[in-house]
Amino acid sequence: MYEKKRGNPMRDVILKRVYRHFKGDCYLVEDVARHSETGEEYVVYRKLYGDGSLWIRAAGYPQQGRT
Repeated sequence: MYEKKRGNPMRDVILKRVYRHFKGDCYLVEDVARHSETGEEYVVYRKLYGDGSLWIRAAGYPQQGRT
């Protein structure tokens, strides 16, 4: 598995890394996307429970610990 770092005002996001939310659920960071009009960066992540759906969150949003 590869690791690719993207700069983030709060911290570095490591792609293809599993992060654990403070409530205990795990998420896989899939990629970083950019908003077409504002240029704002978003982290694209997948829930590793339930339906496994994809979600996005602003890249500046504080992250939880990684596993």
